[in-house]
Amino acid sequence: MRSLVLLAGLMGATACITPNRPPVPQATLWDMSQDLEPLRTEFNAHQNAPRLVALVPPSCAESVAAFQEARGELEALGPGQDLVWLVVWQDELPEDDCDAARAASQTLDRQRTEFFHDCKHLAGRSFANGTVLAGELRRAFLFYPPGVAWGENPPAPSAWVHRTGRVGLDHRGDARDLAAKLRERWTAVTQVR
Repeated sequence: MRSLVLLAGLMGATACITPNRPPVPQATLWDMSQDLEPLRTEFNAHQNAPRLVALVPPSCAESVAAFQEARGELEALGPGQDLVWLVVWQDELPEDDCDAARAASQTLDRQRTEFFHDCKHLAGRSFANGTVLAGELRRAFLFYPPGVAWGENPPAPSAWVHRTGRVGLDHRGDARDLAAKLRERWTAVTQVR
């Protein structure tokens, strides 16, 4: 009787195993502790598509939710379906590190999305030069239409918003504000073509 129970238990255990199902792929997380080259390479690799660079802390639930909301708003536009997302996880909070960036990357849609970890705030300082801000840009979404290339320095964004209350109040906004700005910009870009 005991061997019948053991056999039934083994059969039940094997019924849950699905050897033909591929494992869920891990999101690639590019390291930018030395320079911005991984981000620049990916930015330029998608030069024929609209791109959105998101600068967000990985352990801030509000920022991650804002990213997800922005993605939903922009994909609802129609042209947003072609958008390439370049997510830069910036270490800003005490909990932010490579592990937090990796974990946050796993929670987001990875279609047309590349993830980067910036522990030294290189991206925030570099992208601030293309905005009206001086210093460092954080918790921001920056839009680039097709055709824009990144040379020596990041190009100025066509539209951008941030979620930091300290600076640039004329660009402070949420995902809906960004979607509205991008809708206007997208219309202008597509009319030029």
